[in-house]
Amino acid sequence: MQPPTLGSVFALPRAAACLAVSLIPFLILLPQAQSQVLLERAVVVTGEWYPFTSESMDDRGILSGLVTEVLRGMGRLPDYQFLPFSVALESTRNGSAIGTFPWFETVDRKKEFVYSDPILDVEYVIYFNRETETEIADITFFDDLRPYRTRRVLGYAYGKLDCLIERRSPPDCSGPNTNEGRLASDFVAFEELARKEIDYVATSRIVGEAIVRRAFAFEDRRKFAILDGAEFSWPMSLHFLFSNDHPDADALKDAFDVSLQEIREAGRIAELRQLLATRTYSDLGIVVFDEPTAARRQWTGSDDFVLPAGTRAHVLAWGSSFLGDPGTTDTSGDGSTGTHVQLMNGPMRGESVWVADQSVRLD
Repeated sequence: MQPPTLGSVFALPRAAACLAVSLIPFLILLPQAQSQVLLERAVVVTGEWYPFTSESMDDRGILSGLVTEVLRGMGRLPDYQFLPFSVALESTRNGSAIGTFPWFETVDRKKEFVYSDPILDVEYVIYFNRETETEIADITFFDDLRPYRTRRVLGYAYGKLDCLIERRSPPDCSGPNTNEGRLASDFVAFEELARKEIDYVATSRIVGEAIVRRAFAFEDRRKFAILDGAEFSWPMSLHFLFSNDHPDADALKDAFDVSLQEIREAGRIAELRQLLATRTYSDLGIVVFDEPTAARRQWTGSDDFVLPAGTRAHVLAWGSSFLGDPGTTDTSGDGSTGTHVQLMNGPMRGESVWVADQSVRLD
């Protein structure tokens, strides 16, 4: 018997050819259909961790927007529920939700949950109070933090700081936990730091900057500073978690990772990093004037004076050059627009003035 030729293959009976063609869409859609079944319950739980996750933000936070894209790539739109993070874990564990985020990796959690590939790395830093009587600002090595006071936020992990926070012995954190205190949120931690009840707070640089700006009066923000040195800054990877008890946990994890990789290859993760870098500065709203700069108490007035080089200020209202919406701020009559700032240093500290947009540089 002769093997079939190309001609004989293409000369399949019409019915068989039609059947083969009709199967193609089904085969193509099969993985997506399977994902739809696996993700029949699209409840996703998270907590307030502004600006990454927040019930008050568009897309439920910057990171939530990305996770929504990943889940859409799996064929489902999530229904976000915001709960305390410790409760979010329990909701995933008992099957009330398909998953939860954003979480750092810990030995104990890996016993109960399946971790996605890292979604994003965040920078963790040490915040301290400039007005404290301790010498924490002068320490050099990470272990120098040991005698200083801090408290863990309930449900949080801190990477290389975990052993030290719990007063346990590295590297496996064996021994009794002598630091039982738990706080409800990062905000409460910063309140205790402002009152000097603790000596430092470890958190994401971006989250800390947002808390300081949003939760504290302008005159109180200068209390907070970040420890210098590479020892006191470290990356932490954020993950999406599925319960080990979910019958399709491994399949869900695989589908999530595939969709995440497609989004990463499309450049969305890089875009998110850039957005976070920009958002950090624009939310904080701190600008600096590198050279003597003309300013006015009223942008349309004529009482010009000069700010010395090195003047720093907090932005009260961005000029239209930054907003991309001409006419949203006053103009001087020559077509230029002004940014309204409150001065942070110098002889006019605390006063509100207007400066030309082209004079403004982000600090």
